[in-house]
Amino acid sequence: MEQAAIIPFPTTQSAPLPTVVAAEVATAEGGRALTVTLHGDPREANRPVPVLAHARDLSGLAVGDVVVVLLSAPGDSTLPASLVPTSLPSVSSSPSTPLSTSNSLREPAALILHVIAQRGERPRQGLECRPDGSFLFRADAGDVRLEANGAMLELRADGQIQIDGDTVHTHAHGENRITGQRIELN
Repeated sequence: MEQAAIIPFPTTQSAPLPTVVAAEVATAEGGRALTVTLHGDPREANRPVPVLAHARDLSGLAVGDVVVVLLSAPGDSTLPASLVPTSLPSVSSSPSTPLSTSNSLREPAALILHVIAQRGERPRQGLECRPDGSFLFRADAGDVRLEANGAMLELRADGQIQIDGDTVHTHAHGENRITGQRIELN
């Protein structure tokens, strides 16, 4: 069995460590945050920080959303090079914020890890992978709608189910049963 290479964790002497902090989305476009402002440190409260990346499973972000970010400090060389562009969208009057061409930042930047729910907001129901390999998506309120290229399957909160598509096929290896108080065909 091949042993994985061990990468030493940097110490404060070798490089500044990233910090996890709360922040607020300051600017956003197309559901992606472009800049955030930091919470907690009054010296940093109004200074926008550019966003390098988002966690994959985040829903669309909007201005004012409170997020948890991994804040990379200037000189942080712990980031994968693929996350460190040579420039970021401007957060000041200059056209771009210069960054090193290596994987070490010259300016602080944020990686968005999570969105904090607003007070009173119910936790989102998600997709659950069950031990038997099946999936469950539960929506305690509201409808569930799946769409693909004009086809649609909708499970409504009132118990109705709607299927819409160019062609609908059903197939059963055994009995294919349709039951209901009243069945209408054409």
